[in-house]
Order: sequence, then structure tokens, then C-alpha cells
Amino acid sequence: MSRWNLKRKYWIFVAVFALAYTLLLLGLITFIWSQLSAPPQAELLRVVRDNFGALFLVGLVFLGGQLFLFNELFQQYIVPLFHLSEETSIIASVNPAHRIQIKGCREIEDVADAVNELAGHVQSVEDTARQQQAHEQWGVERERDVYAGMVNDLPVGLVACSDSGEVLAYNKKAREIFVPKKRPSCANAYLCSRLVLQRSIYELLPRSTLDLTLEKLRHNLVFSSASKVLSFTCPGPDGELIAVHMAPLWRNQLVLGYSLLCEDISERADITSERAALLEPWPKQLLGAQELLQAVEAGQEGEPGARLLPADTGSETASLEIDPYLFERLLASLLRIIAPRRLSEQVTYAVGRSTGRTRLWFTWQGRPLSEGDIAEWRQGPVLGTKDGSRLRVEDVLSIHGARPIIPREERPETGSVGVEIAAAAHLEEEMLSQDVLPQDGLQFSHLELLKSNGLSEDVLDTPLEDLIYTVFDTETTGLNPQAGDEIISLSAVRIVSGSVQLQEIFNQLINPRRIIPEESIAIHGIKPEMLEGQPFIEEVLPYFQEFAKGTVLVAHNAVFDMQFIRDKEPRTKVKLNNPVLDTALLSAIIHPHQKDHFLESVAKRLGVKVYGRHTSLGDAMTTAEMFLKLQTLLVKKNIRTLRQACSESQRIYSSPEITVSPSQSASA
Repeated sequence: MSRWNLKRKYWIFVAVFALAYTLLLLGLITFIWSQLSAPPQAELLRVVRDNFGALFLVGLVFLGGQLFLFNELFQQYIVPLFHLSEETSIIASVNPAHRIQIKGCREIEDVADAVNELAGHVQSVEDTARQQQAHEQWGVERERDVYAGMVNDLPVGLVACSDSGEVLAYNKKAREIFVPKKRPSCANAYLCSRLVLQRSIYELLPRSTLDLTLEKLRHNLVFSSASKVLSFTCPGPDGELIAVHMAPLWRNQLVLGYSLLCEDISERADITSERAALLEPWPKQLLGAQELLQAVEAGQEGEPGARLLPADTGSETASLEIDPYLFERLLASLLRIIAPRRLSEQVTYAVGRSTGRTRLWFTWQGRPLSEGDIAEWRQGPVLGTKDGSRLRVEDVLSIHGARPIIPREERPETGSVGVEIAAAAHLEEEMLSQDVLPQDGLQFSHLELLKSNGLSEDVLDTPLEDLIYTVFDTETTGLNPQAGDEIISLSAVRIVSGSVQLQEIFNQLINPRRIIPEESIAIHGIKPEMLEGQPFIEEVLPYFQEFAKGTVLVAHNAVFDMQFIRDKEPRTKVKLNNPVLDTALLSAIIHPHQKDHFLESVAKRLGVKVYGRHTSLGDAMTTAEMFLKLQTLLVKKNIRTLRQACSESQRIYSSPEITVSPSQSASA
């Protein structure tokens, strides 16, 4: 009976009492009747028959009086106890400022007053302790804020990642670099970026380049003189050229993660600008020739490439100081002009060194290249930028001080070509001759930087505190999407590691292509002129789907909001398959004896500030803070995983005893 609601328990109690009362009365009458002789029995029957109406009325009044007394006892003693339990839990768990207000017998009201008095004392002690702690932490907080301000206002993007590529932190400039370049031309564009906490950096930058550089950093950590910062360029998600400096986050020579300093340098690769821009320092790093050639061959996936095989003799080991991505693209373009001339896929390579230069030789069976072929290749594009301009092979050769070489004497049916580049200092040989020195790791100040709370393989069995949430809300022209009502505002905020991420917000007005009723304007205050020039729902929902990818959706009265979104699936081709939690249902799970689960009422109970009521962003913020407190109370009820929360929500939604009205919640 622990899952039965109070009303059901009450009626079961009444039914059992009435049955027991009736059986007891019948037993008493039967016993008295058996003790009488025949004449008294006959006389008694006559009296009952003549006065049946009066006797029945007296019995009914007596039974009603008994039920009334029990009902008063129940209402005055039992019901207040349940309310006392629920509200005491709120004070103890999520809202120390909450005070119990119940109506019942004097004794229970006295207990509630005592709990309120105790809560006041506890809150006073906590406030004093908090003030003292704040005073002691002031210096630490000031230092943290100074560092945070310095990092956030850097003119280059900074991204911190775990060793598996999970984004742990980033600054303002990094978020701006990865904002989608193609988006609706609306007033406030999108406040969200592709760069999102606890998503993979590999969704934005090529994994092969990052992994290659990280592996090089792991090797360099062993040697005291080796560089702990490596530089390279790579394409961004929209084809822009990103200059990246990678540094390890490490301790005791163990790489725990890495930081990336990012800068969009596409304009430097624009051939319409002055060529002098290419003379600026270009990101480079030391890379083995063999590693480079392996990357070239791997990068040919998806296009008809060559099989690069080492020559039988004459090949040496060498290190090159290059931009790995640009030089890989240069060699790939060279292999493309060789392709029509070779008779087989096989291309052999050899590495040679002499007088401070390193040469990479490529040989194939087939027609050789001419001077004209090389001249045409030098003027061809290597890389496209976001503006559609091109970085030429000639430019990449200039950046690296390299030049192509064709042998003067070519053998019949055999072609060969070389690329000569200034040799890097032989740091690898120097490092191998040194002793490995112990290194001091980075000092992490007040930040759990490398804590990862990613989703498990089975999301339903993931603990609630380990999930990432997108808390959202909508404003609409009305309450019925089937009758033509439309979404006019969609906002969301993300929760990561138990914290609302104010830098990761989605907030967009939407043109509904229809008239907005005056009664709706009176509620949300969104007027038709505010929606002029705003994007349509077909443009907005794909961006919202990307923003919410890999998260659990949360809304107050989620049925209402999801009904509008799913009604647009045929038109937008966007289908949200995320798990969904409803804070109105979660409130009913935790406080089944409360009649009111409206947004304002739940917020007041939990001590949550209501932000901009009836604005989608304000309601999303309020719901996010409510959800964090509801999550704490769910754990107290032993509801710890997403599966358990969804199961309990379904039970509450289907329960006839507990009502959470979608229409009322939507219009409240």
C-alpha cells in the first residue's frame, strides 16, 4: 500500500470500517435474538415492523455520526502528517527558507511551528557559517576570478579537452570561432555554438591531425628539452582554416588531456590579399617523414589514391619542421597529378638527407612529369577557405622553404619526382642521448578540470546526476497545434555536471506565418512586429536538434511543448528522439499530496526564483533550477536513474488519483 495515494487509503479504510461495523451489529442482534423465548421474539418483531422507519433513521444517523468522527480524525491528524513529512523534506533537502503552513489538530500545528523554529535556527547557523566561509574563501575566489577573466578575454580561442577529446572548458573567443557560418539571417542569430561542453572536439576538428599531434606530445614529455607545445593548421567545420597550438595537460609525465589555442587564419590564406601575409610566422611542428607519409596515405580514403610503399634501399629516417595538415594536403595534390600517369596503384617513396636539406622522392611505373606539369601544379589550389579563395601549392612551398625536383635523366616508363625541404634540427637524436628527467606537472587551481560525466552506453541506466540535460520552453499562438497554432519562441539552456551553463543558451523568436490572437499576446507579450524578419520553424528546429543532441530533454508540462514540436516533423523533417522528463510529473512524484503543480507553485515550494514568466527563456531558466532541486529529492525517494524517473513519470501520468493538467499548466 506504500504506492497508494492518501485518498484511496481513506476510502479503503471507510469500506473496511463499514463492513466491520455491519458484521458486529449483525452478530450482536443474532446473539440477543438467540437468548429470547418465542413470545418476546414475536413481540420484538412486531415493534420493529411498526417502527422500522424510525429505527432505520436512528441507525443511519448513528452510522453517519461515526463516519463523520472518523473523517474529522483523518483530516485533522492523518492528512496533516503527510503534508508535514513532505514539507519538512523540502526544508531539509533543497530550500531551508521554506516554512510549513498546514491546517490540522493543534498538536500537529505545534509540531509544524517547532519545525519552523528549528529551521530558522539552522538557517541562521548556516548563514553565519556561509558568511565565515565566504570570507575565508574570498582570496581564493578573487584569484580564480582573475584567472577566469584573463582566460575568457583572450583574443584567441582556448579549449580544454580530456585525452579522449571530450570538451571540458572553453573561453568566449573559442565559442565565437565555432559558431555556424551558415544560419538564418535573423536578429540575434544563435547564441549557441557548435562548441559544447562534454561533446567531442572531433566533431569540429579532424581527429587524425589531433591524434597525431597528441601522440607526438606524449613522446616529447619524456625529454626535458623537447617542445611541450606543438602547432598545426587544420580545417574547421565550415571549411575555414584554423591555426592550432596544442599543449598537454599532464602530471608525472602522464597526459590527462590537452588545451588548444585556436585562431581562424582563413584571411591569411586568401590569394586576393597581399602575398606578404604569408610571410607571417606559420604554425609548424617537428614530424617524422614516415608519420607524414602514413597520414598522406590515410587521407586518400574516399578518392582513388596511391599505395605508398617504401623503397627497398636508399631510404633514411628524418624529421621535418612543417605544418602537418598543409604539407599532407600538398603531397596529396602531388599524388593526384601523378595518378593519370601511373600504370598501377603502387608508388614507392624514399627519404634522403644531405647538406641541411631533406628530400622526399616518389617513384612510379608510367609516364614521367614534365616541367610544365610541375609549373601547373605549383599554381594549383591546395586548400579552400571560407570565402571561396584558394591557398596555392606555391604558397605552401614558400611557407616551408620547399621546392619540387624532377630528375634530369628519366628512365623510360618510369617517373619520379621529389620535394626538397630544409632539414629540421635533429632533436630526436639529441633527445635519445639525454637522461629522462622528472618533470613537475601542471598545477590545477580550484577546478575539477578533468572530471568526465559522459553518457554511458545504456542511457536509461545512467544515474541522473551523470546525464546532460537540455531544458527548454516554448511560447505559442495558442494551445492547439492541430487547429493551426504555431511556436513563436523557442529557448533552451543546458545542464552539465549539476550546473546550469549560462554560456550555452538557445534563444530564438520564430515567424509563425499567421496572426497572433490578442489573448495570447496578453500572456507572453510577443507582438507581430517583433516576429517580422525572424526565421521560420523549418530553419530553427534543425539548429535546436543539434543543440540538444546527446542530451535528455526537460520541460515543465513537456507534453504540451513536445506536441507542438512533433506536429512539425512532417514539415521540418526533424525528429527529436531524445528521452524527455517533465518537471510537473516529477513534482507530483515527490509531493503526491500537493494539489498544485503549476510552475510558480513548484518554484515557490522549492525556493527557486521565477525568471521572466511567460518568456520562453525565463521559463526555461526557472525550470532548469527547479529540475536540479527535484533531482535531489528524487534520489531521496530512491529514484536514481533515468529509467526509474521515466517509469515513475509514466505511472503518475496514468494515475487517476493524481492530476497534472496539460492545458492548465500551459496557460498558467
